[in-house]
Amino acid sequence: MGITGSIIIYVMIWWVVFFSVLPIGIQSNKENFKNSTENPKHEGFNSAYVTILDSNLTTLFAAIFLFAFGFGPIRGFSISLIIGIISSLIVTYVILKFFINITSEKYLGLNK
Repeated sequence: MGITGSIIIYVMIWWVVFFSVLPIGIQSNKENFKNSTENPKHEGFNSAYVTILDSNLTTLFAAIFLFAFGFGPIRGFSISLIIGIISSLIVTYVILKFFINITSEKYLGLNK
């Protein structure tokens, strides 16, 4: 789930850059293009995070269902799944957002 989350976030950022920001930069002058580059990071991250949160919450509900109605190894699997989902959400939101803010200026050319 964590790798899928990072891929979705990067794809959404590139989607916003190529289909929202680049046409503005091509049609207008360079100043407007530089001023409009703050938005793709946050807009892409937020739109991707809604999808990631939805899929992880669905899996979390399934894990809670397994824990409630399962027994033995099924309960152990559901506990492992719950821990994995929660840690994946935390890592995706905190650490990946930190790395996006660091690398966006250097590699994507987006200003902070």
